[in-house]
Amino acid sequence: MNEVFKKILVVSLIALVVITLASASDLGAGMASVVILPIVLLVAGLILLASKEKQWAKVFLISSGIVLLLGFSVCTAAFMMGGGLGNMH
Repeated sequence: MNEVFKKILVVSLIALVVITLASASDLGAGMASVVILPIVLLVAGLILLASKEKQWAKVFLISSGIVLLLGFSVCTAAFMMGGGLGNMH
């Protein structure tokens, strides 16, 4: 497996676990983390791109898009289930 792909999986998985845990406690916290985490990843990717760390910049920029896509899916599902993953009965 490509080294960049492995790093993308690790960074995206860590961010998605944080979003899922935040959604489990409170939907507002989950939605806030869906907005904040991709912005942090995007800014980190741009800083790494400016500092000539091309491989890590690519990892953070692609992970930002993955987290946005899957994070909004998780929070939308949580909203449709009744306001949070903790309220599933």
